Amino acid sequence: PDAGTIRLGTNVQIGYYDQEHHVLHMEKTLFEEISDDYPDLTNTEIRNTLAAFLFTGEDVFKKISSLSGGERGRVSLAKLMLSESNFLILDEPTAQLDPIAAKDFFEILKRINQELGITVILSEHRLEEVFSICDRVMVMDNGEIVAFDKPCVIGKILRDKNHEMFYQMPTAVKMYYMCGFCDNAPLTVKEAKEMFCEYIKTKKIERKEVSIVIGARSAISSLVTSSKSFNISTIALIIVVLPVPGPPVIIK
Repeated sequence: PDAGTIRLGTNVQIGYYDQEHHVLHMEKTLFEEISDDYPDLTNTEIRNTLAAFLFTGEDVFKKISSLSGGERGRVSLAKLMLSESNFLILDEPTAQLDPIAAKDFFEILKRINQELGITVILSEHRLEEVFSICDRVMVMDNGEIVAFDKPCVIGKILRDKNHEMFYQMPTAVKMYYMCGFCDNAPLTVKEAKEMFCEYIKTKKIERKEVSIVIGARSAISSLVTSSKSFNISTIALIIVVLPVPGPPVIIK
């Protein structure tokens, strides 16, 4: 929406994360970036702040211009924290980051939310990573809200509506509901594996000890994306695997 009214609570301070990092000065070092904007901080306080965002030792004297996109993102977050913002808005903060940098970014964001109690709203396309750390998910399509609920039930809402965004959900969520389950979905591959292991144990389904092939996870994602339905035995073969010696299982 491009119109409406926003009411902020008492003492709410909004901090906006700029993915282009316009708030940073390329010619400065990390230490100067913080000390110039917050002159009341001691050297120790500046170093401790930067260390909390994974910059230690001589890293603090690197030029901003020499940093990667992920590192600049962490500096921007550090400055937001020092600004005493308690409500962060982030617009696709990992859009220009590689997978490793994105993972580090989400870990820091998770700590900011859980340890400091800071509210975070973000738009994001890396759903595999972000689903497990958020409290609520809103799915929008052409400006309309399609679903708004806890991440563990968003998949069910989209599946029941037969909405195409269901096939963009994390792999674990898609697998869970496409197998016919209706309860809260697992949000990570690890949680899905544990759930299916327990299911097989409870149902006493016979399984073979197999070794997993490299790239099986991408094969799973491809299967789930392209298939409308499949049975539980197929999923058990792919997910419930044991790393034992032997010939690889070829997943087609």
